[in-house]
Amino acid sequence: MSQRTRAYIYRISIPVVALLVFYGIIAEGAAALWLGLIGAVLGIGDIALAAKHTPTQVAEPHTDTSGGNK
Repeated sequence: MSQRTRAYIYRISIPVVALLVFYGIIAEGAAALWLGLIGAVLGIGDIALAAKHTPTQVAEPHTDTSGGNK
């Protein structure tokens, strides 16, 4: 699974679970369990931390244009 896909899932999980609680589809006490399950399936325990630290774009490789050796 790409980083972009994981980042998307992390970012939509919290509001989706919140809406499910609001509409009474899942119990409020079960929300944390569902978020934990989503995080475990994706390999990260804390879903909010993962969302913050998962980039949504691939970084460009750094090229040294100074011409000197370091």
